Amino acid sequence: MRTRGQAALEFLTTYGWAILIILVMIGTISYFGVLNPSKLLPSKCTVGSELTCVDYRIDSTAGQVSLILQQDVGQTIYLQRITCSYGNDTSAPVDLKGAAWSPKDQMPIDCFSPAKGNKYFAGLSGQKVKVLFDVVYKNSQAGFDHLVSGEVYTGVQ
Repeated sequence: MRTRGQAALEFLTTYGWAILIILVMIGTISYFGVLNPSKLLPSKCTVGSELTCVDYRIDSTAGQVSLILQQDVGQTIYLQRITCSYGNDTSAPVDLKGAAWSPKDQMPIDCFSPAKGNKYFAGLSGQKVKVLFDVVYKNSQAGFDHLVSGEVYTGVQ
């Protein structure tokens, strides 16, 4: 009778130590950043179907988000403004005053953050960040505003 109880206790103790060692190993691996999901996720730029994100960059020295967007609406549109946001800060809208944008043309767009000046992304070099942006356009000079939202997730250069 005693040997059955002792065998059960030894069995549970052995598995308890094994689980404890596994938990310590997982904690150590995550502490040193091996399991950091931002290192595993790819860089990406997503935007609504009206636009295509051709290229993107976040510059730490200039504190600038640079985008190259392609227009896929199928007709000339008129850009009104573009706004970028990171965390709780939103950049001042880039006023484009109805600039005409022909179909399939590419347009470079730069967003700055007024909150931190040109040093907004300083100290984040090499880290991946997510920046949201909104593009407002009209289908005709007197038409209604249309909003297209997107996001850039990439490493700061």
